[in-house]
Amino acid sequence: CPCRTGKSTCPCHPFSQTGSLAARSLLQFCLSDASLAEVELLTNIYNFLAEIPWYIPAALLAVGAILLFTGSTRLDRKMTRAGLSAVLLGLLAMLVSWLLVSDRERVMGQTRELVKAVETRDWPRMEALMHPKAIAFVFKGREAVCNATRLGAERIELKSVTVTNLSTRPENDGLTVIMGVYSTAKSEANVLTNWELDWAKFDGRWQLVEIRGINGPWVQASDLAGWIERGK
Repeated sequence: CPCRTGKSTCPCHPFSQTGSLAARSLLQFCLSDASLAEVELLTNIYNFLAEIPWYIPAALLAVGAILLFTGSTRLDRKMTRAGLSAVLLGLLAMLVSWLLVSDRERVMGQTRELVKAVETRDWPRMEALMHPKAIAFVFKGREAVCNATRLGAERIELKSVTVTNLSTRPENDGLTVIMGVYSTAKSEANVLTNWELDWAKFDGRWQLVEIRGINGPWVQASDLAGWIERGK
């Protein structure tokens, strides 16, 4: 990479917004700027509806209950109808949020699936969550990444892997997951490591494109990279 960042957000990276992936180029060729803006707007609306803050339906239900009670005691039909509408709107908001899954929720769920796959040695499942050109440290391609992970897990006799914290941030057209992982093993001391995982959507599916270690209170990123690369 000429920019020497090594991140998937770098313009030189094959997964970057300005990268050379055929799917992205075809999308930009076929869709006008207006169409792209409309798609982004619809996506943002969908994600908002899927993650409606709990206090919005709660407030609607509370206001609706008060209006219903007040309207019924005063025999005020307009107030009663307004209360009923607020209650129904609150219930609808809860139902929509429960039925829809936002991009952020999906990516966080798939990240937990990935961690579980490592813990249970379910390597086919781990591969299925990754893009064919996924990278991690010096390993390029999902088969190489999965093989290095398998060798590392076998080397330390990995016992358990637990996600301690999980958050996301938008990264160009994708999402980056920041997580802490506490692992226990027979041949190594228990340790807390910190990671960044870049996810991007291809053909409607979120796939993992890059794994990076980051500095944490227990392990530095350089130490983590050295430990992983011992399995080369």
